[in-house]
Amino acid sequence: ASRRPVLCTHANAWKVCRSQRNKTDQELRVIAGTGGVIGITPIPDMLRSKFLVGDDLVDDFVAHVNHVVDLVGIDHVGLATDSYASGWGVGHRRYPGITLGHEHRWPNLAEILLKQGWLDDNIKKLLGGNFLRVLLAS
Repeated sequence: ASRRPVLCTHANAWKVCRSQRNKTDQELRVIAGTGGVIGITPIPDMLRSKFLVGDDLVDDFVAHVNHVVDLVGIDHVGLATDSYASGWGVGHRRYPGITLGHEHRWPNLAEILLKQGWLDDNIKKLLGGNFLRVLLAS
C-alpha cells in the first residue's frame, strides 16, 4: 500500500532458510517493486536452520545476498547489520565464530564478493548505497 519505497531490514530469503522472519520470493518482489531495499542480516537463526555455535555462516549470508540480488536486482539489496556487527548474540547466545560478527571483519564480505565477480559499484550499493538512495530521496 506504500507509495514510497519500503525498507525491510532484517529480512533474509525464505527460500534459502525457512525462518519465520525471512521473506518469500513473492514478498521480496513486492518490496523491490516499491523501489525499496531488503536488508540481509547476519543473525544466525535467519541464515541457516541448523548450526553449531562457532560455525562460520558467512557462506550462508552470501547465499541470501546472492539469492535476493538474482531475484530482484542489486538496487534492492542492502546489509542489515544492526548492532550484531559488533558481536551481540540472539537471546542469551553469542556467535563469536561468524566471520562477519564484528565490524572490522566486514571487508571480508567485499573480498568474497569480488572473488565471485561482483563489480565495485554493486558492492558499494550493497554496503550502504541502496539504503542511502532511499533515505536521501525521502
